[in-house]
Amino acid sequence: MASMCKDYVEWYNEMNPAAWPTWEPGERVEPGAVGFFDRDKRFHVYHTLTGLRLTPERETGPHLHMRSNDFDIRPSVQIDTPIGPHPFAFADAEMSLRAKRKNASILQVDDAFDCELEDILDVLEGVRQALLDGEWEIDAVLVTRRVRSPAGFALIISERGQAVTLRAEAEISAARVITLASVGLGVQASRFRSATDLWDFGELSTPIFMNTIRVKTKWWARMIPGLPPPTGRQIIDHTGHAWSADKPPWNLQHLPDDARHYDASASSMRPEDLKNLKAMELFEFIQHLGVDDEEPPPEGGERFDEVDTGSGGEGAAVAVPVEAFARA
Repeated sequence: MASMCKDYVEWYNEMNPAAWPTWEPGERVEPGAVGFFDRDKRFHVYHTLTGLRLTPERETGPHLHMRSNDFDIRPSVQIDTPIGPHPFAFADAEMSLRAKRKNASILQVDDAFDCELEDILDVLEGVRQALLDGEWEIDAVLVTRRVRSPAGFALIISERGQAVTLRAEAEISAARVITLASVGLGVQASRFRSATDLWDFGELSTPIFMNTIRVKTKWWARMIPGLPPPTGRQIIDHTGHAWSADKPPWNLQHLPDDARHYDASASSMRPEDLKNLKAMELFEFIQHLGVDDEEPPPEGGERFDEVDTGSGGEGAAVAVPVEAFARA
């Protein structure tokens, strides 16, 4: 049975390919974060590279993320201010939302600020060298962009048929025409009369990250030390798990640590081959998980997502100099 986390991540990623919601909603993730997606598609941060150049934050305005076919929606509008000679007036907009499926989700991002890495190709050259040095996990994922939202919320209604009421401030035209979208976006912070699971965002909340980059999965079998050169469609890895050479699991957390690092003396890919690939031949942006990749196999032992990393708080990250590009 899919977890609430997995449903939430898949819901958002289906609407916005190459973009991912954090779990728990609002957990801090910054450009330069390095980590992996677990079996529930939750992103775990190993460490965050420091010393990288970032673009100035850009305000992108409020956004409401929801699928209308996930809810029975009944909007209503109460005008509080006479329109008079003015073209617009403010109104209290209210929507009753009844979930048509389990884990129906809403993500409201207010006062959004977008930030991303500059000089991504230069950063990837640093990652390439770290790969060659055996200091970068073959399946590691690099975050290059995120959205910070000091205000907003995520709501997940866990049971089909459960209803929630949303109130927000909206604008109405002189013709008293108001669209559902403008009600949903709202000018002021929205509030709920009832909720199932509700997360309110704060100053450092980053509900969305995107443009995640990893080594192309088609190279993984050639980089994993100790595997013979792939000659057929199926690879048997160190744990006995079989997977297609061109469709490996979306993470390699089930493998021993040494098997997740390139080793020039034991990997079938030669160093000169790795050096000669163009950046976007070696790396790829992740659009989806579970479509082009297999779900990771069951854990064979302790995994990173089961270990207390001692990060010092929710969303905290270990600062690692960019010059090192090494494991924390």
